[in-house]
Amino acid sequence: MLTSSEIETIKKLLERDPTQEELLIFDALWSEHASYKSSKIHLRKLPTSSPRVVAGPGENSGIVKLKNGTRIAFKIESHNHPSYIEPYSGAATGVGGIIRDVLCVGARPIALADFLCFGNIKERKMKYLCERVVEGISDYGNSVGIPIVRGQTLFYNYFDHNILVNVMCIGVIPDGVEPVSSKPSKKGVLIYLGGKTGADGIGGASMASAAFDKNISQKRSAVQIGDPFTEKCLIEAVLEILSSGVEIIAMQDMGAAGFLNSTSEVAEKGDFGVKVDVSAVPKRQPLLPIEVLISESQERMLLVAERESFDKIKAIAQKWGLECEIVGELQDSKNYDVFENGKKVISIPIEALIRKSPVYDRPQKRPIWIDSLRQVAVEKFPTPKDPGEAFLKILTHPLFASKRFIFEQYDSTVLGQTCSFPGTDAGIVRISKFKSFNEYEKASDDDIAIAISLDANPLYTFIDPYIGTILCVLEGFRNISCVGAEPVAITNNLNFGNPENEEVMWEFVNSVEGMAKALNELGIPVVSGNVSFYNEFESVSIPPTPVIGTIGEIYPFNFSPKNYFDPGDFIVLVGEVYPQLAGSLFMYVNFEKVGGILKEPDFSLEKRLGEFIKNVVSQGIVSSAHDVSDGGILPNIFESAVFGIFSPRMSEVGVKLKKIFVKDESKWELYFFSECYPLYIVGVPRKKIEEFVSLCNKNRIPYQVIGEAVEDDIFEVEGFFSFKISELRRLWEEALPKEIL
Repeated sequence: MLTSSEIETIKKLLERDPTQEELLIFDALWSEHASYKSSKIHLRKLPTSSPRVVAGPGENSGIVKLKNGTRIAFKIESHNHPSYIEPYSGAATGVGGIIRDVLCVGARPIALADFLCFGNIKERKMKYLCERVVEGISDYGNSVGIPIVRGQTLFYNYFDHNILVNVMCIGVIPDGVEPVSSKPSKKGVLIYLGGKTGADGIGGASMASAAFDKNISQKRSAVQIGDPFTEKCLIEAVLEILSSGVEIIAMQDMGAAGFLNSTSEVAEKGDFGVKVDVSAVPKRQPLLPIEVLISESQERMLLVAERESFDKIKAIAQKWGLECEIVGELQDSKNYDVFENGKKVISIPIEALIRKSPVYDRPQKRPIWIDSLRQVAVEKFPTPKDPGEAFLKILTHPLFASKRFIFEQYDSTVLGQTCSFPGTDAGIVRISKFKSFNEYEKASDDDIAIAISLDANPLYTFIDPYIGTILCVLEGFRNISCVGAEPVAITNNLNFGNPENEEVMWEFVNSVEGMAKALNELGIPVVSGNVSFYNEFESVSIPPTPVIGTIGEIYPFNFSPKNYFDPGDFIVLVGEVYPQLAGSLFMYVNFEKVGGILKEPDFSLEKRLGEFIKNVVSQGIVSSAHDVSDGGILPNIFESAVFGIFSPRMSEVGVKLKKIFVKDESKWELYFFSECYPLYIVGVPRKKIEEFVSLCNKNRIPYQVIGEAVEDDIFEVEGFFSFKISELRRLWEEALPKEIL
């Protein structure tokens, strides 16, 4: 809601008292979700350019160019508040909205990825939210025919009242199609394309820019209702229009603040005014002018074109069963003028709506609890009595347990270009025509693929927003390296509490500065993103949770890397092994504690190891690569033993490990579950081990051969425990469905 000082500013800008309708307009456009008034000045610290960047922040999606000239568009968005209020529709429309952001720049959407964070899964409401969010994402994504190739689903008690639903979309701009900007270079008519406007989603931007309280259910009407079949037709219609020879001067999705935001933003970017006719807008029901303006009904786009092009555009729209009408025009007058049936009903200087919107440098204060978190030391906690029991506790915890129950509801192979299997460090999508589902089939030398990673760690960023965010960026970098890809750029979704809280603002600023540090060190730009503030309930905020989406390229692409062992592989740790349990899953699961001190990463080592892993993977010297992250060394080795069940092999392999990586056997937990960084787990075929060791020595790469993958039904750590790998896999796969179903 507008503050009293903002209302006074509006009075000065208008030189009069605003009407109720005008206040609603300012409230929508000046909302945090639409104007980024608390984050703008800090987001400018992020690097946004590189020779690869075609379009960066400010457009609907970032665009980068790959080595063979292919242009990739991608972005991530949040639908957190709507998904808590109405999980199915909130999650579904989150998917639809981010698809249209990518479509807006002229790209065909080819892949989706999601990051979901829920509260205590043992609670009845959280089970319901999890089920319905997953259904909403799968129903919309599956129906519109775009594969969901990567995801992360977490469960922490901190998210009991504010779940996170972040969705990333990736698209390819077809050859012969120029990227479309949201900034018009000349005047034109405004063309409405898509479904009809209804009363759903009214006030959505304002709802997303306010904290939750006990009256959450009253905000249900602000949640949009999606129709994936209309979305599919919209995708095809837009791409056909762009390839038809018609000049599209500008294009904008009707997202936050709907018709109002899209029309005013396009006009302001081109330094024009705008005249809109709400009576020309296709409607499902009678609506007041203000309702037409701020409705966030889905599956709608705004096109700017020459009036002479309208008939051709409408013919294509009708072919796809879509509404298409001229609803206004750009004008030299710098006003936002609204007409209904020929009568002017609203007129506001467009500069007041957009350029004069407030930008705040909000005060910051280091939280008093940060120091207490950093004083938590795992060394002070007792070593669990039974190593095997501690291991099982991690494997079966909802945070680590198999998410097969979730990802099997998604179609990950539609379009026939997905070249990765669930559980891989990064999803892989071939851009050239996919030839076969056989992961080893050779392709032509000019084939190219993109790798997609999506990562966050709320425990790390809770205890240290600066270093924690650095580690999130590095996790994406490592995941991309594990599939033999070169990182190109990132997108981000910054999920935080109330920015009016000085401690939350401190977290946000430190997180952004950590991200800037990591990106500058790695030489990677951020080309798009989203900020989601006000994720709190009755003044209790979520942990700071920046989500990093990383895009890499594999060129030439001639086989699909994997992250699971083959029988006979030597198991090798690449990197330094040391105790690192700060913010670890081990502490959270075993002691319900979060804390410790995260050491600042060695960027030189990170880059050297990342380049080494990328090379040995792409050259086929290792059979698999997987980085050590949540859960630590042993749980991540277990993943490499069982991930083969999702491949054509459809089976796990046994593992026999030596205890040589455990420096102190009396404190084995410091090594079993260490989340030390950077550290990779690779499987090296016997015939390649000499070559691999030689390369490690030549490039000064630290490594340890700690065991082997075997045909036997075993998972054994010398001197500590031995299980049947088949039994461990069963427990791991059954754990989450038992909690939810």
